[in-house]
Amino acid sequence: MRCFLLALSLCVVSCGDDAVSPLMWRVEAQGASAPSYLLGTIHIGVSARDELPSSVWDAFARSSSLVEEAEIRFIDQQEYLQLAALPGSDTLDALLPAPIWTQLVALLSNVPQARLRSLRPWAVSSALYNTLVPAVEGMDLTLLNEADNTQKSLVLLEPWQDQVKALNQVALKDDLAGLEDLVANHALYRDRLADLMDRYRAGDADEVWRLAPDAGAVAPTGTPAFDTFIRKRTQAWLPTVQQQIDGGGAFIAVGFGHVLGSDGLVQVLQSKGYTVTRVE
Repeated sequence: MRCFLLALSLCVVSCGDDAVSPLMWRVEAQGASAPSYLLGTIHIGVSARDELPSSVWDAFARSSSLVEEAEIRFIDQQEYLQLAALPGSDTLDALLPAPIWTQLVALLSNVPQARLRSLRPWAVSSALYNTLVPAVEGMDLTLLNEADNTQKSLVLLEPWQDQVKALNQVALKDDLAGLEDLVANHALYRDRLADLMDRYRAGDADEVWRLAPDAGAVAPTGTPAFDTFIRKRTQAWLPTVQQQIDGGGAFIAVGFGHVLGSDGLVQVLQSKGYTVTRVE
């Protein structure tokens, strides 16, 4: 939760070496002009350009539209900082234990302390998470750019501001506790994220789902954070997702937290009568 694509005739982007088994499903609707595809992405640490296999890029090439969570390429920094700012006169250095603040400043030495003081814990956690994984272009960004390059229509499921507002609904005390744990145990989280990314590359959906909460990638099922940031958002997207599948030819790429599990799109779409088949 704290963490915030194709060879077209082999010449636009180089596809992966097929080492990755994608978390991707073919979705068929009665009367649709073509099948659609559902890809569960991981937002950090895995390169779509270099690691996703040809099966993903082939499905992308056959699709006429890209459906993504939000447009992340044109986020206004000032608006983001305002939305991610701590409420009232609170400052992060005053809210955190002094040793944790000192360690955080050292871990994020490239971020001005004045900015760190002003941000909500989840925003700082996001910055810290990005230091714990390989620095690669995120899957979501790669797909957005390739949709432009290949002139696919783009369908967005929500404004990026809604993602920030959902994060802001997490109780401040819980948000602080999460950041404290991440700072104090950042080496452990680095190892957990590495394990999660390995299981993602292997296409092991069950293990990805099992490991994700301990790695901080998805809030535990049944918690208020999961309900707010995962379940309710997935439900809100469903009418648009179904409309795109019913029309045919959609490539739907959203975080794996919205794809796996009993509340995820795979099971929800199956329950609504769509034929959903894993693509190897």
